[in-house]
Amino acid sequence: LPWFTLPELEWTTHNVNRAEPKQSGFARPDSAYVSSHNNLHIAWPTKLALSPDLADKVIEALAKQNVHKTSHPEQHILPLAQLAEPLWDRAFIK
Repeated sequence: LPWFTLPELEWTTHNVNRAEPKQSGFARPDSAYVSSHNNLHIAWPTKLALSPDLADKVIEALAKQNVHKTSHPEQHILPLAQLAEPLWDRAFIK
């Protein structure tokens, strides 16, 4: 947002080699992590390959709170999004 100025903004980063939920014996997790507190769900796939496992666990956590999929009849009001030109086409095909 080039028009948005934050003169008091300070920015910093913290380099972390790994970040995972604490495991007993400091073992690496072999499944996704979901911790639910009321209507807050902390979700962490721990590794990208476990994303499907994470989705299953989030759906299960929501079902326990009686949150289920619903239809959205108002979706037809919105136009379909246009697909962007792939970055590699812009970078390499002229």
